[in-house]
Amino acid sequence: MKVRKSVLTTNLFFGFIFIICSIFSRIKFFSYIALLFFTVYFVFYLVLKNKEFALKYLAFLFISGTAVLGTSIIELIDGIFLVELRTYSSFVGSLPLLILGYWFFWFIIELFDFNLNSTINYNKIDELSKYKIFFAIMNLIILVMFLLLFSKVAAYPAFLLGVDRFIYASEFLQLGILEKVATNAPLLAVFPILTIIYNNNFHRILGIVSLSIYVLYFIWIGNKFGPFFTLICVFLLVYYKKIMNNGEIFLKRIFAVSITIFTLVLLYTIMFSTSISSYNGISYIEQRASQQGQLWWKTYDIVDSTHPEEFINEVKALNNGKESISDNIGSDYGIYKIMYLCAPKKLVDAKLASGSRYSEAGFATMYYYFGKFGVLVFSCLIGCLIAITINAFLKYLALGDYIKALIFLRFFLLERTAITMFTFNDFFGIVSILSYMYLLIMINKKIKIYKKNGLTFSIVNYK
Repeated sequence: MKVRKSVLTTNLFFGFIFIICSIFSRIKFFSYIALLFFTVYFVFYLVLKNKEFALKYLAFLFISGTAVLGTSIIELIDGIFLVELRTYSSFVGSLPLLILGYWFFWFIIELFDFNLNSTINYNKIDELSKYKIFFAIMNLIILVMFLLLFSKVAAYPAFLLGVDRFIYASEFLQLGILEKVATNAPLLAVFPILTIIYNNNFHRILGIVSLSIYVLYFIWIGNKFGPFFTLICVFLLVYYKKIMNNGEIFLKRIFAVSITIFTLVLLYTIMFSTSISSYNGISYIEQRASQQGQLWWKTYDIVDSTHPEEFINEVKALNNGKESISDNIGSDYGIYKIMYLCAPKKLVDAKLASGSRYSEAGFATMYYYFGKFGVLVFSCLIGCLIAITINAFLKYLALGDYIKALIFLRFFLLERTAITMFTFNDFFGIVSILSYMYLLIMINKKIKIYKKNGLTFSIVNYK
């Protein structure tokens, strides 16, 4: 595997510091040192120095950044009442190991990304304009689907009803067959995005309308952040190489626009959440940020030995048939195990019954089973998987192989859940099994779309 010298040198420098801080994690001073150097590593190296890398892996930068931020608040500010755990924050020394885990995660992604990215024929991206009629047709179909979806909720906006998405879902959301459209909306959004990029003004406007309906629907049903951030990430992935091809100045503009949109989404989240709760802006930010690190912090504090013999529960859970969050009341795997470990049972039962769950338990789960070694192994494995998935999506998009591109985009969305919730059921569901079969059968082949008496499809080998 090829490694750029600058990447290796920089990462080994930071890695050495994080290892030292982890060894002396019980001394609070080393938590401050770890946080300081991680901030430099994260902001100046991962984001500002490698803007194209940051746009490509934005979803996971957010996950790692908020996890470290949340844990830092709990570790370094004593006496914050953690509502979801019914306890107060204090220093236990969990921050350096978490930072070490995320440093290793990003080091692995960089190694794999450098090697995988070089195998993608990005020159093919410009050929996608040949399929603009197909994009326009798909966009029209998706626009109709999104309009039907929005029509189901248009009369009941959550922001006027003063309810969150969980209450809204239980009292107002009756979608029927359109629920599949809502679930797969981020995947469907690929075609409006492609229409915006490659078509003329009229169809481009229709693409913008499709994405606007997507946004309106999720605002209407009480979503605050997730679907909007997902749309940003998907848009940047689809647009990724076009951004790169337009030079450094265009990259900086897109980067600035992305940061601005991201900030606006965060502000909307804060405004909506404070409007339906007793929190003010500061207390909401404090609580919400802390939630990203609370399960890791508590697990690190109370677990004094490994439990590898219990890992069999994770294997059994792969085909347990529990499709909804509320089905997992009393479950003993993934985030559900960690929730019951860290919080009062009645509180967890009520949380799950509402269709909601806590945040960020991937590293905590592996720490419970295998200790520090488990955290590093998980960082390595999930980092490899994410780099492979995102580069595969870009590769097949460049080749015009849309079915494979959508398969890997779906895996990308599942991996976001895997790293935060440690739930892998969907990787073994019927849709995933069919996806694996398709990838195997169609290796080195694709369904080609060309114009001949309309749109014609045929199976061809890659050139």
